[in-house]
Amino acid sequence: MISIQEPIINAELVIKKQLADRFQMDKYLYLIDKVKDSSFDITEDAEGFQKKYNGFWNLRRNKTWRDKYFKYFQRIRQRDSENLPAFKEILENVSRINKELNDHSKMQSQNWIEVSFSSKMLATLNPDMPVWDSRVLNTLGIWKLWESNKSIDYAANLYEAICRCYQKYLKSDKGQRCLEVFDSYMLKPEYKKISDVKKLDYLLWGM
Repeated sequence: MISIQEPIINAELVIKKQLADRFQMDKYLYLIDKVKDSSFDITEDAEGFQKKYNGFWNLRRNKTWRDKYFKYFQRIRQRDSENLPAFKEILENVSRINKELNDHSKMQSQNWIEVSFSSKMLATLNPDMPVWDSRVLNTLGIWKLWESNKSIDYAANLYEAICRCYQKYLKSDKGQRCLEVFDSYMLKPEYKKISDVKKLDYLLWGM
């Protein structure tokens, strides 16, 4: 008779590791820590910061577009944290890249307004700001609002509404409970550095 040894399973550890891998927490912490390091230039770190940023945020654009994006990123990250540009200013500058490159397909479809990658730049610089992501907007039930009125001014207003929604929810009993559950599955102590806003981002994205 074949005898198989009983497996030794640490279910809690397995779940925590899978969660950390799925949410790419190590890569995320690298980005928010690295962006504060003034000793390096984002534009000259294609194989380090840029590569991890592209992978984490799914930045799939051609090199010319990315070069312009990271050049602007480098310029604004040199400001003091209190003087970071607002979402609308970042949105205007990042969206302008499509105009500069004469991307007619994007201009005709109104997809030239770079809401997602503008918010991801801002959220990397300031982790207390939420990310504009199609999955998040669908979960919040506001994707159709954006689809019906694509403009920079409306995007800025909608982003402010998202910020208010996050803050209100995080202060609620349900929001606090979500944070408690999230924290209970942290694999490493350094994950505690992840902001409450980013934790909510993760949860909304994962739904």
